Amino acid sequence: MAPYNNDLVKGCFGVVPLHVAQHPHNCISNNGLPITHNSVRLIGRYADLTSLSHPNICRYLDIVRGKGELVAVVQEYHELSLRQLISSTQDTQTLDTKQVVYDITCGLRYLHSKRIVNRSVTLQNVLFEKSSGAAKLSNFGFSYLTNGGKAVEFFVGDRALSAPEVLVSKLTSTKSDIWSLAVLLLCIFNKGHLVGDSSNFAAVIKILFGGETLEEKCGLLGIELQSEFLEFLEKSLVIKPTARATAQQLLQLQVFAECKPRKHEMELYPFAVSKAHLISCEDVVDESELEDPLSRACSLVELYELWRMAGGDVLAELEKFGLVRGSIPICDLPLVSLPSGEIYKEHRDNILGERQTLYPISPSLIVKRLAHVEPEVFYPLTLTKCKLSKGMQDMSQLPTVIKERNIEYQLHRIKLFTALLHGYPATVDAIRKEAMLDVPPLLRRYVWSALLEIKGDIEDYYNKIDKTQSLGAIDRQIDVDIPRCHQYNHFLSSPTGHWKLRRVLKAWVIDHPDLTYWQGLDSLAAPFLVLHSGNEALAYASLKTFVRKYVNNFFLKDNSHVMTEYLWVFCQLVMFHDPELALHIQNMGFIPELYAIPWFLTMFTHVFPLQKIFYLWDTMLLGNSSFPMFLGAAVLIQVRETLLSYEFNECILLFSDMPDVDIDKIIKDAMRMYQITPMTLTYRKHSYHHQENELLPPKPSEGGAKYSYNFSKTFLAEHVASFPDTPELKEDICGRIFIQDLAKLLRYQESVERRGGTASSTIVVVDIRSQDVFVVGHLPDSLNVPISQDLVTSDGQPTSPEVHTLLRHRRKRDSLTVVVGPNEGASRKFCKMLMGLHFLHVARVHGGTSALSQAGMLCAAT
Repeated sequence: MAPYNNDLVKGCFGVVPLHVAQHPHNCISNNGLPITHNSVRLIGRYADLTSLSHPNICRYLDIVRGKGELVAVVQEYHELSLRQLISSTQDTQTLDTKQVVYDITCGLRYLHSKRIVNRSVTLQNVLFEKSSGAAKLSNFGFSYLTNGGKAVEFFVGDRALSAPEVLVSKLTSTKSDIWSLAVLLLCIFNKGHLVGDSSNFAAVIKILFGGETLEEKCGLLGIELQSEFLEFLEKSLVIKPTARATAQQLLQLQVFAECKPRKHEMELYPFAVSKAHLISCEDVVDESELEDPLSRACSLVELYELWRMAGGDVLAELEKFGLVRGSIPICDLPLVSLPSGEIYKEHRDNILGERQTLYPISPSLIVKRLAHVEPEVFYPLTLTKCKLSKGMQDMSQLPTVIKERNIEYQLHRIKLFTALLHGYPATVDAIRKEAMLDVPPLLRRYVWSALLEIKGDIEDYYNKIDKTQSLGAIDRQIDVDIPRCHQYNHFLSSPTGHWKLRRVLKAWVIDHPDLTYWQGLDSLAAPFLVLHSGNEALAYASLKTFVRKYVNNFFLKDNSHVMTEYLWVFCQLVMFHDPELALHIQNMGFIPELYAIPWFLTMFTHVFPLQKIFYLWDTMLLGNSSFPMFLGAAVLIQVRETLLSYEFNECILLFSDMPDVDIDKIIKDAMRMYQITPMTLTYRKHSYHHQENELLPPKPSEGGAKYSYNFSKTFLAEHVASFPDTPELKEDICGRIFIQDLAKLLRYQESVERRGGTASSTIVVVDIRSQDVFVVGHLPDSLNVPISQDLVTSDGQPTSPEVHTLLRHRRKRDSLTVVVGPNEGASRKFCKMLMGLHFLHVARVHGGTSALSQAGMLCAAT
């Protein structure tokens, strides 16, 4: 059992409660929609803060919306603040003031590079990390979150440390933080008592804003100025903002010559290999880390996620501190209600605590619960096969919802995927293999990017796209679609979410001049933007790759031929796995055009909420471009009994709104069908193909093999190119497979039999030519059932021993029946006969016996 760190129990993250300003009742914006709540606006703007990471800033972890426009902001917390440190230090000379100010300035430089104005540089908001001693800025995002304080009814920051332009005109800039930093330095010199009393606030402001020299100002304030910081203060305490130095300029001063920047953690998901991503000897795990793996090996983000899984509730923590009070319902009634619909209430601030104060949250829920976890779990080996314990193996077979709530299991998965993601792209195959089991929600955005094989400098590529370009009618259509796109999601319903979604959609349209915008592209972009809310470039790169792979050519200006081909192949797939259901809905005229276009054009994002989409896409991203068809088939099969009992009008009503279905069962059924379906059965001319996975022939046969082939590159190219266009394809009731696919299946079955085993599926090849032609040349072990003879008599008995053998495989889910005919008409007719008898898993060979003969696959009877 590994011991846990007592310091960790005291708190490693904290929460700041905010009560944002409320809009008058029933206010309408310019576009005719209700005005967005300020709390939702904060959630939208918060997304940009989640991507910020630097050794001298505290990490933002979460934002939670409560009742009555209450917003709780969760961020990194450290017990020791600069105010406490100054108060406990008798002599300020013993304080390493240079390094502290250097750390703060480094943090400001990073924030300013991201266009974030702090406005909360105070003694209380400078925290110290215990392990490294680094000074970190906390609460730096409040000005950005509240849009410069417009969304709240209190002053953001400390007036005593605020720059002149902030106090006079409430205008803020990065230079405002430089002034605050300089005043903070004066506070350090005077043991934190410079402007602590409100009684002398006006006098202090008068001195700071006066025309005296810096030495005279410090003399009037009673501050003993350290000469080495004289240049720093002279460049910072300048009334005119444009004349003040920047954070970058301050770091180049001589006073910081001996200071060193703090070490930055390696990024989780490197897109391009650089020296920063190479492992150094300092990255090797030492014994001290093994003694306390939970606090050393788990990042703050991971700890917070595990705390939430263990039942942690941010709003409940606020109630424990006595910071939030309930309100009696009658007190919420309006004081005045006008005929126009406007109402006026008494303002009630339900937050009792001090504003902008960070209150610690103890993660003791997870610390004690995970104390028994062995250290090896925190440092998994990725180059060797890691076996889960018996308990974890049992847990891995449970439904996804249950697995996501088990913190021990999620810890195993998070640490394993983190190690694999650090090795991307070299570990992409291992990531894909592990993702087949499940994907931890915390790392879903990175796992998806790895599965889509996103590489290169995506940020530079995205920034080069001119997203301000006017698109005319497309711009107007985007503006209509965005306010209707998953607006139950707080981020997507916020102005920031609308703005980012518009930029991503416009970037895609501009980057693909041969394509156009169709309604549904906004729904496709929504999951990526929600996951990558703080990284537009990665959201765009994921969308671009996803569209090319799964909805290739769906967004052509005339996509009718693409959609028709896709929907007909989908019909053939349903016919392959459930002919009874397929024939029923086909005979009543319930064609996929009436219900399935929104499914596949948006990859189900138009019909399922985002949480279900995350589960679906976790699996879909592991499959090829045809896998969405299997998900669609699984939906139909799950409601098959209802469909079989319905007529046309009832089916239309059923799918007017997606019926309530079991997502876990859909995924399992789709995976089962995907694994037993020949790969080329879902081949489409307009799909995005990986030829090395789908269309290559099997390896040359070994000596003594039952099946022999001779595939030339020229023959294979002609064979694939002869695949019919959509009009001819619509005449086929069942799907086709290429001969190389048949060869692979027969080769696999033969190899299993030669080893003395039994193949997972039985392949039955039915040759429908006459017996005279059949004996001249045929596939070994194939059945000869001439098209000219009936399959069964009037009383249902087989007409020949071959038909009897064939009928034994009619209902077997582990059998594949492959029809080989002399021409297209004969093959279609025989397949239709099998469909009428509800044969499962029927396909026919593209090109028939002619293609098999050219490939050298036929042999004479012996």
